[in-house]
Amino acid sequence: MSSATVTADTAGRGWMLAWAGIAFGAVYLIYIGGGWWGIYSPYLRIATMLLAATTLGAWAVVASRDPAWRPRSVMWPSIVAVLGAMAISTVFSRVPRVSLEYLGYTVVLVPLYLLLVRLFGDEFFRRRLVVLVSMLFGVTAALYIATVIGGWIEWWQFVGGFTVPPLRPGFGGLTYNNPSAALTMVALLAVVPAAAFGSASRRGVVVLTVVVLAIGIVALMSGSRSGWFALALTAV
Repeated sequence: MSSATVTADTAGRGWMLAWAGIAFGAVYLIYIGGGWWGIYSPYLRIATMLLAATTLGAWAVVASRDPAWRPRSVMWPSIVAVLGAMAISTVFSRVPRVSLEYLGYTVVLVPLYLLLVRLFGDEFFRRRLVVLVSMLFGVTAALYIATVIGGWIEWWQFVGGFTVPPLRPGFGGLTYNNPSAALTMVALLAVVPAAAFGSASRRGVVVLTVVVLAIGIVALMSGSRSGWFALALTAV
């Protein structure tokens, strides 16, 4: 076996190991770190920050060796505007400690977003991310719909017959503990499969129809008026 083959095999294992870490981190952030306990439990927040720091540190090492991995985005004006607004609100906040904490989270989210841009810009990671996010969209939407239907079944058993079921039964919201947050996650995750598989072809139209129907069903079941308003603005 030549040294070039050994180097290629080592690089391939390194990329696969990196992908395994990214996939784990994505699932963790969507269902745990970004869930209710991940936000309100200090121990999970610390774990999330350590995970983010490790990920960004590894990216910094790779970017220092390969210019292709250095941060680039056409969204810089929006990023600067958001950070500026958060900084101004922190300065004039009546509870500066809390505002400063959330400003810090925003500062961490910016490089994570820029890392996501670079990952989608790489063919190896983009193909896998599209599949992973599409699966997460399907699983999240299906779990929420199943949870609500389960609540409706309990409601029908309680009233002793079929009636018009209530929306957001039991305030169910998966790991987010909030129906509006569950709708937000489903809508955000839907962007990737809609963009990757939707098109003017018959297959693409079917994909877009399924994605839109899933969002619509979750939106209706969630009873989230803020979510309805956001979806309406997005449609416009």
